[in-house]
Amino acid sequence: MRIETANHIQGALRAKGFTCRAWAMQHGYNPRTVLHCIQLFAPENNRKPKRKLSKSIISDLSQTLGFDLFGGTHE
Repeated sequence: MRIETANHIQGALRAKGFTCRAWAMQHGYNPRTVLHCIQLFAPENNRKPKRKLSKSIISDLSQTLGFDLFGGTHE
Protein backbone atom coordinates (compact mmCIF):
# COMPACT_ATOMS: atom_id res chain seq x y z
CA MET A 1 0.00 0.00 0.00
CA ARG A 2 1.31 3.43 -0.96
CA ILE A 3 0.83 6.13 1.64
CA GLU A 4 0.76 9.66 0.24
CA THR A 5 -1.70 11.83 2.17
CA ALA A 6 -2.67 12.43 5.78
CA ASN A 7 -5.90 10.52 5.11
CA HIS A 8 -3.87 7.54 3.89
CA ILE A 9 -1.87 7.58 7.13
CA GLN A 10 -5.04 7.68 9.22
CA GLY A 11 -6.58 4.90 7.09
CA ALA A 12 -3.48 2.74 7.51
CA LEU A 13 -3.65 3.25 11.28
CA ARG A 14 -7.33 2.21 11.19
CA ALA A 15 -6.37 -0.91 9.22
CA LYS A 16 -3.93 -1.77 12.03
CA GLY A 17 -6.74 -1.31 14.58
CA PHE A 18 -5.85 2.15 15.89
CA THR A 19 -7.44 5.55 15.84
CA CYS A 20 -4.94 8.41 15.79
CA ARG A 21 -5.89 9.21 19.38
CA ALA A 22 -5.48 5.62 20.58
CA TRP A 23 -2.12 5.28 18.83
CA ALA A 24 -0.90 8.57 20.31
CA MET A 25 -1.97 7.64 23.83
CA GLN A 26 -0.38 4.17 23.58
CA HIS A 27 2.92 5.70 22.49
CA GLY A 28 2.88 8.51 25.06
CA TYR A 29 2.19 11.41 22.70
CA ASN A 30 -0.41 14.16 22.84
CA PRO A 31 -3.12 13.26 20.27
CA ARG A 32 -3.25 16.81 18.89
CA THR A 33 0.49 16.81 18.35
CA VAL A 34 0.26 13.53 16.43
CA LEU A 35 -2.56 14.84 14.23
CA HIS A 36 -0.57 18.03 13.60
CA CYS A 37 2.50 15.99 12.57
CA ILE A 38 0.42 13.78 10.29
CA GLN A 39 -1.04 16.85 8.57
CA LEU A 40 2.31 18.64 8.21
CA PHE A 41 4.60 15.76 7.32
CA ALA A 42 2.47 13.53 5.11
CA PRO A 43 4.63 12.45 2.12
CA GLU A 44 2.60 14.57 -0.34
CA ASN A 45 3.70 17.75 1.46
CA ASN A 46 7.42 17.13 0.81
CA ARG A 47 8.27 18.42 4.29
CA LYS A 48 10.64 16.69 6.68
CA PRO A 49 10.42 17.05 10.46
CA LYS A 50 13.33 18.90 12.01
CA ARG A 51 12.51 18.86 15.71
CA LYS A 52 13.14 15.91 17.98
CA LEU A 53 9.50 15.27 18.95
CA SER A 54 8.23 15.45 15.36
CA LYS A 55 10.99 13.11 14.18
CA SER A 56 10.12 10.70 16.97
CA ILE A 57 6.41 10.70 16.10
CA ILE A 58 7.01 10.18 12.38
CA SER A 59 9.58 7.47 13.10
CA ASP A 60 7.18 5.61 15.41
CA LEU A 61 4.36 5.96 12.88
CA SER A 62 6.65 4.59 10.17
CA GLN A 63 7.51 1.62 12.34
CA THR A 64 3.86 0.93 13.20
CA LEU A 65 2.71 1.19 9.58
CA GLY A 66 5.69 -0.58 8.05
CA PHE A 67 6.16 2.30 5.58
CA ASP A 68 8.93 4.92 5.54
CA LEU A 69 7.09 8.23 6.02
CA PHE A 70 10.37 10.16 5.83
CA GLY A 71 10.61 9.34 2.14
CA GLY A 72 14.35 8.85 1.90
CA THR A 73 17.40 9.41 4.00
CA HIS A 74 16.93 10.77 7.49
CA GLU A 75 18.91 11.01 10.70
